Amino acid sequence: MRAIIGEAAGLPRTPPHRAGPGPAFSPPLVRLLAQWQAGGTPAARPATHAPPAGLAERLGQWLDWTDAITLSAVLHQPASAQAAAPASPVDTAALGNALARLQAEQARAIGTDPVFLLADASATADFSPYRRACQARQRAMATATAALRARLRSVLSGASPALARLALLDATLEAALAERARHLLGGVVAHVEQRFLRARQAAAPRWLAGFHQDMQRALLAELDLRLQPAQGLLDALTQEQPA
Repeated sequence: MRAIIGEAAGLPRTPPHRAGPGPAFSPPLVRLLAQWQAGGTPAARPATHAPPAGLAERLGQWLDWTDAITLSAVLHQPASAQAAAPASPVDTAALGNALARLQAEQARAIGTDPVFLLADASATADFSPYRRACQARQRAMATATAALRARLRSVLSGASPALARLALLDATLEAALAERARHLLGGVVAHVEQRFLRARQAAAPRWLAGFHQDMQRALLAELDLRLQPAQGLLDALTQEQPA
């Protein structure tokens, strides 16, 4: 999302998500699930990255034609039609702290979920407790990140005409991609379940502890993905503030 909103003409540019040096990388969640599907682990198998698709192609894969019309109208809306509030200093440090605090709180909830107290493999005859835990954490992440994203949009809307336009674009994208995002992120639980079934079948020593780490890793990677739009808005706001 940061790459998408940063490439629209006339909007503040935001840096792409990076996981290391070199070209823009796929989000950690995408890399992790790809590694699982390939039968590897993050430590044992290096990630491979397909060439990034163009902006239009990426959006075209997610938007139907009515969404595309709405988005096009936002992108081509003249600056004079945007909120004309004068630029004013914003406490970006406080907003950055709010984002960091949300990330820390959600990460702590993932790491301390009671489901990980199930240390006896005989107590996990099926995946049900982990499914419930995954879905609960996803709901909590969705609620918290959406609230922060809305808060940032509200600040951008009164910061400058360009940032108001960015806030409008972000709101349009969020609404257009909401169903697709729910569908794709809902599939993370299925990937975690397959990881559980394979680990249980292999029955390696301490397999359950290893699965717990895998599940936490997947949820933390999803948290990173969910925070990217808010981070992109914060980056744009920071760049626009006077030195």
